[in-house]
Amino acid sequence: MKKILLVSSLYPTEQSPGYGIFVKNCERGLIENGFKVDKAVIARTPSNILYKAALYLLFYFDILFKGFFSGSDLIYAHFISHSCLPLYLISLFGKVKIAVNIHGGDILPEGRLHKLAHRLFLKRLIAETLQKADLIITPSREYKRIAIERYGARRDKIFVSPSGGVKPETFAPADKKQCRKTLGIGENDFVAGYVSRLEESKGCGVLAEAAGIVKKSGGVGGITYMVVGNGSMRKNLDEATAGYGLEKEIIRFEKAEQEKLRYYYSAMDVFIFPTLKESLGLVGIEAMACGVPVIGSRLGALGEYIIEGRTGFFFNPGDAEDLASKIKSYYRLGPELRSKISDNAIKMAANFDSAAVACKLSQKFKQMLEAETNEKRH
Repeated sequence: MKKILLVSSLYPTEQSPGYGIFVKNCERGLIENGFKVDKAVIARTPSNILYKAALYLLFYFDILFKGFFSGSDLIYAHFISHSCLPLYLISLFGKVKIAVNIHGGDILPEGRLHKLAHRLFLKRLIAETLQKADLIITPSREYKRIAIERYGARRDKIFVSPSGGVKPETFAPADKKQCRKTLGIGENDFVAGYVSRLEESKGCGVLAEAAGIVKKSGGVGGITYMVVGNGSMRKNLDEATAGYGLEKEIIRFEKAEQEKLRYYYSAMDVFIFPTLKESLGLVGIEAMACGVPVIGSRLGALGEYIIEGRTGFFFNPGDAEDLASKIKSYYRLGPELRSKISDNAIKMAANFDSAAVACKLSQKFKQMLEAETNEKRH
């Protein structure tokens, strides 16, 4: 049995079960496909900068120790910007194969400090690590393009795999009437939903502004905006809700376990995905798997599953006026067309079945390791 060392700076905890859940899903998929998996992960949420620094020192030591001495056949690392230093050292002095899985902020940095670090040294170190890696995994074709154009990644090293995919047994349509009753939402309301962290890059402020525009413009009524998530923009969202007079329209749920998300999605008529930057966006696919069309930012990665007028609709990123217009347009669609788009969304989500995704990724790893074994024999 081949052994994989899974490396990630995000991993679910009891306190934050959704924190890096796709990494855990990837781990489960590898085990189900015959791999033994060891881990070097940060499974805690740092409360201050000193604690964070200590966690990363231990994380780096764990990667180096296990990378050199655990006898793993392959290191499979998520979030390369957080682990490229020990990975680069292992690539120089170790013999283990390395596969890196790129995610959003890795190659498109967010935040002032992250951007500064990229300019000073991190971008070069990431590029060097990508050159040394045996396999580069991107969640979408858009991020494959970015890795090639901005970091000089070799095209023949890149494998596109959608971040663990979506489990059909977890994400499937549930009874809308019952879901709304449980969540305290009116049976006849039009529900536009948002499920994500409350961060500026996720566009939650754009959604609040668009909701305010829809209310002010009139012509539609009975719209409820269901927001599921928490984050640094929580206070800003509360202020925007009050500022736009949306206290009755916006209802908030701070968190939900992944196994229960289908009930939130199934209560929606349409899913709003106003993200400003995205490597794929599994939440959009999760919504579609529950039969909910997506109104999303016009970004290349979202084009992997949003087909204009068939599975959802695009709006210009950050443009609240355009988003408001699309919400009103969808609101006015007849039930027959809504039902057709919903059916199309379910069919699209089936292309991201987690079992199929895990099988394809596992096959890629096995091919890479078998090729190495054959080389040693000759």
